[in-house]
Amino acid sequence: MTAPLSDARLTEIRARLAAATPGPWHVFRDSIVASAWVNRGDDPICEVVTDANDRSPDQGDTDARLIANAPTDLADLLAEVQRLRAVDEAAAAIVAADPDDEDYDTLTLYVDLEAAVRAWREADNA
Repeated sequence: MTAPLSDARLTEIRARLAAATPGPWHVFRDSIVASAWVNRGDDPICEVVTDANDRSPDQGDTDARLIANAPTDLADLLAEVQRLRAVDEAAAAIVAADPDDEDYDTLTLYVDLEAAVRAWREADNA
């Protein structure tokens, strides 16, 4: 397992995503020059050469689709990281509670669980 992403690393990823050409991006296949283009509307963002000796034209199209979907995929993954971190923090607070504490009872556990579910829902809607 890899180490968790730092807040700084997530901030870097968000900044690159925000600075990228706004989408949506799509793939345009140019059979004349054996290339796949990732475009925004009619404006090209990048060309993926598909006639390299070591791969098929289909591989170039597959690579172009990956690039074209990267901004949406990254935004979805960043949102999922945020949601999972909120759930993790709420769960950690529940686990950290001392059930042997006289003030910690079933009602308190219920309130903590409700808070965890609320945090999860809020993060899910963010």
